[in-house]
Amino acid sequence: MKMHLEPPLEVSRGAMQWYGHSVTIMRRKCVLIMESQSRYCMIFTGMTKPDFEGFPERFIDRMWREVVSICQLDDDQSEMLAELVLAVA
Repeated sequence: MKMHLEPPLEVSRGAMQWYGHSVTIMRRKCVLIMESQSRYCMIFTGMTKPDFEGFPERFIDRMWREVVSICQLDDDQSEMLAELVLAVA
């Protein structure tokens, strides 16, 4: 995951901050990602080298799927929420 690390940006108030940690469980590589304020956690299991290479895209896709699923939104509401999520993430 080192390839995806960037110097920390100045974070505006209210922005989401995500922290990640990789672990090996039963010989499987896993990544735990947690948002600092809400402590919301996502777990990615059975990660392979290609998964790590494309992890930022995988994370964004997963985050969006969870938001839509949890909120149970229609298409118009999803678009509105997408704009808000992009603004704070």
